[in-house]
Amino acid sequence: MRRNAGPDPMSIRSSRWLPFALLCLLCAVSLDAMAAPDKNFIVRSFVDSFSPFPLPAAVMQAAKTLFWSLAVMSLVWSMAHVLMGRGDFSDLFFELIRFVIATGFFYWLLASASDPTGQGLIQRILESLGIIGGKIASADPVLREPADHFGNLGIHFFANVMSHTESMRTGDAIATWGMALGVLLCITLVAAQAALLMLMAWALGYVGIFLLGFGASRWTSQIAVNYYKHVIAVGAAILVLIVLMSIGYRFLAALEP
Repeated sequence: MRRNAGPDPMSIRSSRWLPFALLCLLCAVSLDAMAAPDKNFIVRSFVDSFSPFPLPAAVMQAAKTLFWSLAVMSLVWSMAHVLMGRGDFSDLFFELIRFVIATGFFYWLLASASDPTGQGLIQRILESLGIIGGKIASADPVLREPADHFGNLGIHFFANVMSHTESMRTGDAIATWGMALGVLLCITLVAAQAALLMLMAWALGYVGIFLLGFGASRWTSQIAVNYYKHVIAVGAAILVLIVLMSIGYRFLAALEP
């Protein structure tokens, strides 16, 4: 017997290198911006590069087509199962009511998930969790704003440390540079994580809408449920990251020479 082919090693290596590549890109931009730090950090530029794209009508139309195709199949199967089981009219009526309620609920989740104005259900869930994080940390609820401020502080911190090492001995200066560079790399990694989270939030609210089309059938409805679970998980990650960046911002501001 032939063994099942495992995952492609090239694809695994590519997925592992993706966060590192984004980290290197952010580091390069951060070091380039040290001469004249800008309030608009790379995170905002990264988000603005994809956020203007509206929800493609083809994605929503494809999701609705899939939804109603699965709904018809599910209804036919349910009715046939009741009739072959010699169910009476009450069983048929109960099954029909159950189908209407479940289908209507999942279709509402699909239709209200996203819209071109960015005020869909998914965006509101993510924004609500961001607002909670902003209230906890007394910070801006939009993730890119704390990420910008945190990144700018890291650049200023690194630049100030470099300027204070001119009078140090060579060994002490090298050690100080190494620690300052490590702090800058950590800050850049956090900024990269914020950028990835915002990219995931955008993908969930737009192109990922197609997965909600599977909610019409009892066999595939768990896909739609897991989709919203993932939305909540991303929102919770945004909340935690806003709080952590605010704490880190205050800590670095106190240490800045």
